[in-house]
This record gives sequence, structure tokens and C-alpha cells, in this order.
Amino acid sequence: SLTCTTLLAQQGGYVLINGKVRQDNKPVGGVTIQISSAGVESKTVTSKENGTFIVNLDFHKDYTITFVKYGLVSKTVEFNTKVPPEEADIIIQTEFNIDMFNDLAGVSQTSAMNKPVAKFAYSATYQDFVFDANYSKQIKSEQDLARREAEEKNRLLERARLDSLNKVWNDSLVKVKEKEALLLSQKSEQD
Repeated sequence: SLTCTTLLAQQGGYVLINGKVRQDNKPVGGVTIQISSAGVESKTVTSKENGTFIVNLDFHKDYTITFVKYGLVSKTVEFNTKVPPEEADIIIQTEFNIDMFNDLAGVSQTSAMNKPVAKFAYSATYQDFVFDANYSKQIKSEQDLARREAEEKNRLLERARLDSLNKVWNDSLVKVKEKEALLLSQKSEQD
């Protein structure tokens, strides 16, 4: 679900990222996007209602871009913006989509969820920033497994919760019936 395209423009160089945040193929607005790199002040942008965001990154740095929204598992992308000297005066425009999902049964605490989902670097072949597809595939399968385990755990927790609610309900019904029986027997004794 990561796609890249490049537009080149003559000017001072940087990477312009047009991205989209989605959940179940629907846009997700209000996602806080934190951009950090060693020795640079961190920046924060927020995805719009239609899920889109725009980020500018200076060349020759290693960035960590983190996507955060309450109730969803945070996602991280690593972006290395080193380019060859002859590319350093252009704007390279690239795009990628981030797919978010619900944080169920503490899935966000698993080690798989705390790894970057993609690592981008410049490719002279494509003259664009591309992500390491093998790495992303590996992380996706680890995260899918963690998600399935969390969903199963969540189902078991929900079943246990419903079972205990049913037990409480049934126990209280029994108590009400016992109380009614007691009141009836007391009443018949008084009669």
C-alpha cells in the first residue's frame, strides 16, 4: 500500500511528501504526524479530514516520521534523505499511504508494532525515494500476526466479560427469586 511518484522542480532541494492516512481504505483525519531527526527541531503536522498530509524534509538527514492517533496503533516510517550532489538542488516529490488500525488487547505494546513499517532511501535507478519492499513485507507479516493474536485475545476477553455479566445477571435473578420466595413464605405465615 505504499506508492511513489516523482515530480522534479528546479529550486532549492528538499523532499516533498504528499501522503494519505487510511484505516480500512477510508481516510483518517486528525492523525498527529511527528517528524524528527537528530540535531533538528521536531515538527508536527496533522492529517486533514480526507486523510491527506504534506511534509517537507531537508536533504541529507535521517528522519523518523511517527503517526499517532488515540485508539489506533502508532506507525513509524524511517526516511533517509541523502541524495547525490547533482540532485541536491531539486525538489523530489514522493507519495506514500499509511494504513492505521485499532489498538486491540494491547497489540501496540508488542515488539512487532514498535518497528518502523517502512524504510525509505533514495534510489539512483528510479531517481526517487523508494522503500525497502522486503523489509516492509516482513514487518507487515509480523504485524498481521500480532494483530490476529490480539483480535483473538480480544474475542476471548469479550467472551469472558459477557460470561461474567451473564453470571452476575443470573446470580442476581436467583437472589431476586429467593427474596420473592422468602417474602411470599413470610406473607403466608402472617396470613
